[in-house]
Amino acid sequence: MHGVILFRDGNLSWLPITTKSACLKDIKKKRDELYEKGRNPDNLPSSLINNEVIYDSWNHLELAKDLKLEEDDLEICNKYTPLVYCGYVFSTKKWEQFNNSLNVRNKQRILYGGIQIAANNMPQGELIQIPLTRNIGRQNNAHFLIHFNNCEPDLGRKGFQNEIVNFSKNVASKLVELVFRYHKCLKPTTGATGDLLREESIADWKNEMIAHEKNNPIKLINKNFFLPTKAISITSVPTREQDVIALFNQLLAGGVIRGLRIMSTNERFTYDGLYRVIINEPTKNHIYEEHINPLGVLEEIVENFREKLPFNSFPKVLEYKYSLDGLIEDISSGIKNSNDIGLVVVWKTGNLWKGNYKITSLLDRNNLNLRQYHGVTHTMTNLTTNQREMDLIVLEELIDYLNNAEQSQIEQIKKYEEEDE
Repeated sequence: MHGVILFRDGNLSWLPITTKSACLKDIKKKRDELYEKGRNPDNLPSSLINNEVIYDSWNHLELAKDLKLEEDDLEICNKYTPLVYCGYVFSTKKWEQFNNSLNVRNKQRILYGGIQIAANNMPQGELIQIPLTRNIGRQNNAHFLIHFNNCEPDLGRKGFQNEIVNFSKNVASKLVELVFRYHKCLKPTTGATGDLLREESIADWKNEMIAHEKNNPIKLINKNFFLPTKAISITSVPTREQDVIALFNQLLAGGVIRGLRIMSTNERFTYDGLYRVIINEPTKNHIYEEHINPLGVLEEIVENFREKLPFNSFPKVLEYKYSLDGLIEDISSGIKNSNDIGLVVVWKTGNLWKGNYKITSLLDRNNLNLRQYHGVTHTMTNLTTNQREMDLIVLEELIDYLNNAEQSQIEQIKKYEEEDE
């Protein structure tokens, strides 16, 4: 049966939500078998990979053994002998699809990420958010049902006692980390079969703007303008997305960032805009030089484009955010798809990327060979697929780098390399 545990007719039962799922115990068992035979435990059969759901259950003895519970939680575990069910979906869109399939009231959410506590074979109280300190974006992917025996809810508060709630949160957060170790067995959210309508819509948008760009170019040929003023006109650090957009475009116009041209912005579309990567003459403006052009690329990269100059890439999708956290939340909720996005411009990175992605700093001179065009400051790689997902321009760190390159080197290595160790 492919699904997650739900209450139905007053009883615990499986309710199907997908045609492709695997039990965590089966995955672990097969990995152990492969290891004992001297084979790669990651080479699992097709029946155990590319799943939309990983599910499992734990009784109170398994919880005590697998999770190394603290003394207070162990006491609760022994006293109320909880039974825990977990369904972990590859994308939160599965909850949306399942809820829609029930044909209940519009926008009604029957099943979604969180913790449902139960007693006497009945759910009690509202869903509780799973508290995570890392992989925070994944808290919405897991649905837990924790059933306690010989336990009565606090009817006055329409819920359970604090010790029961705290136990449930602790167990769920530990189990999310345990299940996430096997995320490679889930269907990847990137590289997966795309939403054809979404892809078609983006393609139409790009083609429309290509035609608009050709038929309605904008030029300012008066040579008295865009001379260096050696200052930006924004007087304080950004506090919202609109500030990020304004600052970024000043850096483009001022020649601080030279590898991009903006084609379009669109406040009504899913994504914020379109851009092209450009390399043109004089190519020395694009080539890295430690003191006068620190955001440039290595000369051999420019030489690869010599026969194609001026180079203008096919349109790519651009996103603006004050913090990268905002985009991670959009991707986790299914609002946006990382497959579509080429570049994200943010003021700061936030923390939600940790655990799900690796950020490589191109401001770290050790990674200079990875910078493919002028001005890009970081790249983001999906830890599930090990694929490079999108480029970043982190304005806060870009400005720090230009103001004090040597101190920035120390900070970049500490933030993106040493924390990974």
